[in-house]
Amino acid sequence: MSLRELEIQGEYRSDSDNLLHDFYIPCLEKSITYSRAVGFFSSSSLTAAARGLTALINAGGTMQLVASPYLSKEDAEAIARGLKNRDEVITHALLQELEQEFDQVVQNRLECLAWLLQRRVLDIKLAIPKAIRRQGIYHEKLGIFTDAEENQVVFTGSANESSSALIDNFECVDVLWSWETSLQSRVTSKVRNFQRLWDNQTPNLEVIKFPEAARRSLL
Repeated sequence: MSLRELEIQGEYRSDSDNLLHDFYIPCLEKSITYSRAVGFFSSSSLTAAARGLTALINAGGTMQLVASPYLSKEDAEAIARGLKNRDEVITHALLQELEQEFDQVVQNRLECLAWLLQRRVLDIKLAIPKAIRRQGIYHEKLGIFTDAEENQVVFTGSANESSSALIDNFECVDVLWSWETSLQSRVTSKVRNFQRLWDNQTPNLEVIKFPEAARRSLL
């Protein structure tokens, strides 16, 4: 099971490619680690990519996700002034995002998310700008697939981690792969950037663990 077996393109664009079926699912099926950093995450992405995610789980794989919590202007200013407990506000914002339009489909997605978190298949961290009062958000979009042979496929572009991005939107992502000599330095740079982000070593950002209150509410 190797990413090298895939015919990877340098670009996937919605006018000629199916981002989900041509790229995302095939890479998940060959990977043991999927690392993703996005401005927006929705549990809908889990059901959209269920086939690839199932293969990742069956291979004993894991997912690392960094995303930005959406905070209201009022909450952000109150946190900046020290008037509100940051973790409580972030937890509330997360649960609102995850539970909106709560019907049976959404409930199943949340159950899937809870299952992944409980079994530590998925680990989530949140990226918050240190100058929180300015209302800017972490908006980078980076993905890294890694297989058992340590081959890596890196992608950047417009797509967030949601079913809308994977299925409905017009998106474009640029792709790099580690076994191409001319691309290796760029792959290494992107992987290093994600690791620094995950380890909370990125200037101007604070990266925190998924709030325990939100985790407990889901479980």
